[in-house]
Amino acid sequence: MAQHRRGWRGGCGAALLWIAAVALPASADHITPGELLQRLAPDDATFASRYVETRESGLLTEAVRTEGELHYTSPRTLEKTERRDGDERTVFIEDDTVRIESAEETRRFPVSRSAELAALVELMEAVATGDAGRLEERFRVAIEGTEAEWRLRLQARQGEGSGRGSDGRQPLRLEVAGAEDAVERIRVDSAASGRLTLELTGAVD
Repeated sequence: MAQHRRGWRGGCGAALLWIAAVALPASADHITPGELLQRLAPDDATFASRYVETRESGLLTEAVRTEGELHYTSPRTLEKTERRDGDERTVFIEDDTVRIESAEETRRFPVSRSAELAALVELMEAVATGDAGRLEERFRVAIEGTEAEWRLRLQARQGEGSGRGSDGRQPLRLEVAGAEDAVERIRVDSAASGRLTLELTGAVD
């Protein structure tokens, strides 16, 4: 069987669009979330990607578009550069602390204050390490689609993230979408902050 080098679709280097060493089967119905994560996991548990981010919310008059780069290193270390309208800031997450740096200020807060960020870190850690059990502890996990277009769906369990509480809000949900053996999109839906979509666009130089 021909071997595929792990890397970017349309690029090279460490990546979130990992090329699996073994091709996926013809239908995603025949692959478990654990098998998918194992095949996507990079050898060194790190990845980097350019991205375009779109945020939609009932509190916004129009969608907000941001672009930048993200770098993830296991365990639980994320650096995400965000650029919009000539302004730039960087979000650092190390273990359980978020630090946001911009030209105007630096802010710090625990990652538990943001269910959205906490969920993204859990997802990235699980993919970086190929650990489906980590996701299954915190989310209800399902996979659907075919090799040509598959989706990994996650829904926060009761008491995790922004799971349904006494106010009846819908639980936080994530969807990871890919084509063949590449991750293309991550979407987070939260009752508190709306919808966040990350389109992964290529390798970081």
